[in-house]
Amino acid sequence: MIVYRVRNSWFDMKGDAEKYRVSLHLKPEETKKVEINDRRELAVYLNALLLPDYEAGAGAPAPEAPQPQPEPEATQELPDVDLSTFNQVETPDCVPEFLKKDPTNAELVPARTRERPF
Repeated sequence: MIVYRVRNSWFDMKGDAEKYRVSLHLKPEETKKVEINDRRELAVYLNALLLPDYEAGAGAPAPEAPQPQPEPEATQELPDVDLSTFNQVETPDCVPEFLKKDPTNAELVPARTRERPF
């Protein structure tokens, strides 16, 4: 199997790789040919790409030991906030008065759960 690489892009056809290289104004040496003859070579190549500490004869690197997590610091006290005005939004002047709701009398039940007259 032969594939071509230009920077971080892979191509199955050399012509496509060359067009891409030319569009990026790169030198011809930037097109790399990768030839893989069997599954073992493919596995070695993929491991070398994906695992930074991989050595071809040694197999996959040993997994790293989990790092101990630092203990969380004491929680900070939050200031008291008046939540009744937290989500209030000013209604623009272009909205007619009959459409404006009084925030102190607003219903807390969503419209889809109200009883329907039909």
